[in-house]
Amino acid sequence: MTDERATVPRWPFHAALALPTAALLWAESFPGRPALWWTLGVLGLALGALTWLARLGLSRARRDPWSWWFVVGPVAGALVLAFVAVDGPLRVRWALGEDRFRDAAQRVLDTGNGEPTPLRLGTYTITSLEPVPGGVLMDEVTGTPGGRAGFAYLPDGGLERLAAEGYLTLAESRGLGGGWYAWAEEG
Repeated sequence: MTDERATVPRWPFHAALALPTAALLWAESFPGRPALWWTLGVLGLALGALTWLARLGLSRARRDPWSWWFVVGPVAGALVLAFVAVDGPLRVRWALGEDRFRDAAQRVLDTGNGEPTPLRLGTYTITSLEPVPGGVLMDEVTGTPGGRAGFAYLPDGGLERLAAEGYLTLAESRGLGGGWYAWAEEG
């Protein structure tokens, strides 16, 4: 009987994937994805997937007995990808500070003026709050490489209209519900 410890991806292998998973989820929690964290997460998980495939191939070539450990990685990977696909990291982080965002937007709408920045709203650092036609535009500190990113409160919609009027160069937008949007400019 062969020693399957060399091929079966047990808990140390899966624990090592926690760091790139955390980097990817952190990057996906911003309105504009920080390139460094996103790249580290994707490359780390790709390396983990290749290692898993190599271990599976070696295990099958050596005719090791099947191990349930080979299921852990793909199942965890599918769950992470599904969470990212539904904007889970952004939505969870957004929900932590939604009340603070709502209060800040209401103050800007009531006064017609921006607020002193930087301003901490939930877990985000906002570098500008700007009244715009129909709502409020907020820049988040990380932005995107060579561009801006942030949140917009537009209760009647109109993010594309703001882009057409020159308030931002819209590359990506994600609806957060209740008239709120996450947006990112082209880098």
